[in-house]
Amino acid sequence: MDGLVLITRACAEPMDEVFDAHGVPWVHLAHVDRVGTGTVPPQGRPAQVLLSSAAALEHVHTDVLDDAEVWAVGQATAAAAEARGLSVVWVGRAGGAALLQAIEAAAPPGPIWHVGGWSLSQPLERALSTTPLQIARWVVYRRQSPPELRVELRRLPRIEVATFASPSAVTAFYDAGGEADLNVAIGPTTASAVRTVGFAPVVAPVRSARSLAQTASELWLSRRAGG
Repeated sequence: MDGLVLITRACAEPMDEVFDAHGVPWVHLAHVDRVGTGTVPPQGRPAQVLLSSAAALEHVHTDVLDDAEVWAVGQATAAAAEARGLSVVWVGRAGGAALLQAIEAAAPPGPIWHVGGWSLSQPLERALSTTPLQIARWVVYRRQSPPELRVELRRLPRIEVATFASPSAVTAFYDAGGEADLNVAIGPTTASAVRTVGFAPVVAPVRSARSLAQTASELWLSRRAGG
């Protein structure tokens, strides 16, 4: 029996569409839940906001960001901000650290906040710790593995290719006893997490869910062709 491709992201879309288009069998099991921290925002109101994920807005239940200019990491984050009626002034497509450099170069006036999760990519974490700007951090969510993950993994058929969109998903999968023939990472930070647990990752050429799915599909199909 052919092994499956595992989607570990919170949402199967749009990866499921890519797999279906290629005739690749897949299964979805979310490996990380986003849980709101309930922390109060920093004092005052920001003039500028570095928004590092669309998920952060799911846990912002206040209008404190309404008058700020938003610097969004990625188009999905920008779209989520605009859907909330926020003013997006810049969309960074090379990650949070590069976006922070753009903010430093622009030197915009007023208080600056970073709004995001507890765990950050290593480049963004380093950039925030060394920036000359005064940035207040508001951690609005954290990631945790579902308590039933180990049991659910045991129920799955054989996983041939596991796909990972975050380092936390890699940790959750292997801590729960997951096994896969191949590991595909969405980007270099996630690939580093795969190496940490002792495996050689395949890295998607573009940091997107569709590219992740396309790379996994090509791997799965190449094994059928003997490639």
